[in-house]
Parts: sequence; structure tokens; C-alpha cells
Amino acid sequence: MPIDEEGLRRALRGRKSQGKGPGAARAAAVLVGIEPARGVWLTRRSEHLVHHAGQVALPGGTVDPSDASPEAAALREAEEEIGLDPQSVELLGRLDDFATGTGFHITPVTALIRGT
Repeated sequence: MPIDEEGLRRALRGRKSQGKGPGAARAAAVLVGIEPARGVWLTRRSEHLVHHAGQVALPGGTVDPSDASPEAAALREAEEEIGLDPQSVELLGRLDDFATGTGFHITPVTALIRGT
């Protein structure tokens, strides 16, 4: 099913994310990367990792002090984890933040992915 790119832009333009779950210890961000012809990009984490081994996940990780924003962190992590060129991404907006049971406060960042 084709993705309505303009509909996504309209829905996310200017949207403010709503925080969920106070008390999460560490800020993190994930990239909800949408490739119009193929859908949402997911990764499978290595079986040899200490945390979340073997899980299917969105690319992302902890927001570092050097990251200007959750968007910057999500793009940096996606480049590190899956080699995504940040220049091939059109940021759309954020979904609602949420806290995990493992102490992370995650900001999902949505984006269209081009030219991969």
C-alpha cells in the first residue's frame, strides 16, 4: 500500500510530542524511518549485545550531551547502526515520548527516507 507522504507531513507538521511516564532516567531517541515504496525501517539487534539482544527495533539510542536535539540523536544513531546518510532524510516530526521499564525516556522521531 502506497504511503501518503503529504498526509504524513500534514499530520506531523508542528505537532508537539506529549511526554509519558515521569521518572525515566536516560533520554533516548529512535528514528521511525519511512521509505515510501517499502514501509518503516526496522533493525534486528545482535544476539551478542548485553541489552535487548535479538530484538527487532527501530534504530536509535541514548541522547548524548553533544546531540543538539532528539532528532540529532536519532539521525546519529541511525547513521552509526545502519549507515543511513542523514542527507537522505526528511524529518517530519515527533510522536509521543514514552518511558520504558528499563529506565529510558524515548522520543520517536519520524522521517521520510529517500534515495537509499
